[in-house]
Amino acid sequence: MKKLLPFLGIFVLISITTSISLAHTINTEPRELLPYSFDYLMGLKDKSGKMVVEPLMDWIGTYSDGMFAVDFLGKWGFMDNKGVMVIEPQYKNAWSFSEGIAAVQIDSNKWSFIDKTGATIIDSQFDKTRIFHDGLCAVRIGPEDTGKWGYIDKTGKIIIQPNYFEALDFHEGLAAVSRGNLYSQKWGFINKSGRETIEIIYDWALDFSDGLAVVRLDGKHGYIDKSGNIAIEAKYISARSFHEGLAAASTSPDMISEKWGFINNAGTMVIDAQYDYCNRFSEGLAAVKVGLIFGYINADGKMIIEPKFDDAFEFIDGIAEVYIEGGMMMGMMGYIDMKGEYIVKPGI
Repeated sequence: MKKLLPFLGIFVLISITTSISLAHTINTEPRELLPYSFDYLMGLKDKSGKMVVEPLMDWIGTYSDGMFAVDFLGKWGFMDNKGVMVIEPQYKNAWSFSEGIAAVQIDSNKWSFIDKTGATIIDSQFDKTRIFHDGLCAVRIGPEDTGKWGYIDKTGKIIIQPNYFEALDFHEGLAAVSRGNLYSQKWGFINKSGRETIEIIYDWALDFSDGLAVVRLDGKHGYIDKSGNIAIEAKYISARSFHEGLAAASTSPDMISEKWGFINNAGTMVIDAQYDYCNRFSEGLAAVKVGLIFGYINADGKMIIEPKFDDAFEFIDGIAEVYIEGGMMMGMMGYIDMKGEYIVKPGI
């Protein structure tokens, strides 16, 4: 059977830039249960493949902070790691829990925040939110085209005034922010006091990871350090964040012919650019695309799990989510161990 909705990643569609940021913060907490799809609905299985929660949910989000956000008949609630619905589905929309707090929409278009008992701790007043990270959460006041982003603390107090067109989560003490509009933006970084520590001059930016951040300038991607110094020259047509000391990057002349490899933090291509796509390293392995299918390589570039999946994602606690007979959007979802053996077989 095939699935209609993907599990991995965020479950509220927002801007591409923010989606990238949140993908970067994929939670790596150990989990007892694994979301799976069957006949267009989702449930939960344990690591032996035993069904724990019947496939009745329209969506089950990424496990985060001890909870799964779930969509049941158009209302959002939260399940714990045993499959118990601890906060009944009642919200119009919801983000994952992070640092003990989740953003939810009740009936209006405004967002509020709840704790793990379901109690509202910050009233509805924001037009859009991210998630709490490093004690602060980015929030937007006003509509998408003219509203401004700032940051609140866990009491709802505005710590950094809404002055930015876009604002991402804090990572390693800094957050990427932009000024401009829907058609033209420039990016830089602020610290947790709101001071612009890296000038807002870049065409695009990602979160800091392993002490470096991807930035784009004049159509090429490079990396800066926390002082704003160029750490790796902007020469890549595409680049991703560092993780476990390596970052996926492409030096191809254009997007059509691009091939991906991995660089180290000195900018040396240590795994040749030969893949059609790469995910980041996690637990020593990275999913890479060879032609139309994915396998997994180690940090030496050796293929550890031969390409055979239509989509493949990061290892979390020794388990990776994979798809066959179609990609993430329409394929059959399963889970493998670090030897490539199925823990939960697709479509069952």
